[in-house]
Amino acid sequence: MVIKPNQVFIGSIRRCTKYEPFYILSCSTNTEKIERWQDAYSCHYDTRSVPYKERAILIQVEGGFVDVDRLKTIFDELKLKKAMQRKPDQKQSLGRLVIPTKAHGVKSLFVDVDSLEPYHYEDPQKEVPVVYLKKARKNSQRNDQK
Repeated sequence: MVIKPNQVFIGSIRRCTKYEPFYILSCSTNTEKIERWQDAYSCHYDTRSVPYKERAILIQVEGGFVDVDRLKTIFDELKLKKAMQRKPDQKQSLGRLVIPTKAHGVKSLFVDVDSLEPYHYEDPQKEVPVVYLKKARKNSQRNDQK
């Protein structure tokens, strides 16, 4: 299986440690008539996170990113391939493979979009094989341990 080079990134994965909603009054004046309290307030989230994985190789898909290390079986790779080849109007769930770009609860993983940088492949015109990405990740882990 091969991936387009513009869909491969290196970035950080973080784990959410705090996820608490708070509400901000969103009306511009006090004279506006408010039908429901939800219309008057907008919900925001106070979040905190810690690093989970640095310099992860990530493949961009609809709904987030897939960490190359999560592609454990041939079925995971086939599921990814099918999702990337589908038409926009077809639904394809990658389930546990996708890591979103925002936290959705305590202990949830998310990709830090500010840390993303493009993956540099030898030939930017050619597609990148997933096997190559897995080997590159293993080699970088060995170098980190030295």
